[in-house]
Amino acid sequence: MGWKETALKAGRDPLKVFSLIVGMAYRVCISLDRRVTLGSGVRIVGVPIIDVRGDSSITVGDNVLLNSRNKGYFGAMYGPVKLFVDKDGAFIKIGDNTRIHGACLHAYAGIEIGKNCLIAANTMIVDSDGHDPFPDRIEDRLGTKK
Repeated sequence: MGWKETALKAGRDPLKVFSLIVGMAYRVCISLDRRVTLGSGVRIVGVPIIDVRGDSSITVGDNVLLNSRNKGYFGAMYGPVKLFVDKDGAFIKIGDNTRIHGACLHAYAGIEIGKNCLIAANTMIVDSDGHDPFPDRIEDRLGTKK
């Protein structure tokens, strides 16, 4: 979609035009990371947080919407889309025709979202608690030393 089509799609809302343009620029930037694969027709509205660490990956299918913009969304959206993979070999796979609105997906091992899914704002999908097990000594859990 070009600049003219983007402006027409946004209608009379100048902030939506800005949000769509930022999303297009963000898509270009994130597609430079070899660990992120974006299918055709992926739409990014606003600025999601995409955090890929180590030898992990994110694969987004065709015609997926990642919406991080609250205006025009029917409910309250408290944050942007966040896709976070933080261990070697971890992955997030998002199927075709899926819409994600202001949700957090945090993969320690792997998360796979199917095709034609709708994920509402403020949803959290995690496959672990995101950290290694606590040590036995309470002092170590709190990060204090004796």
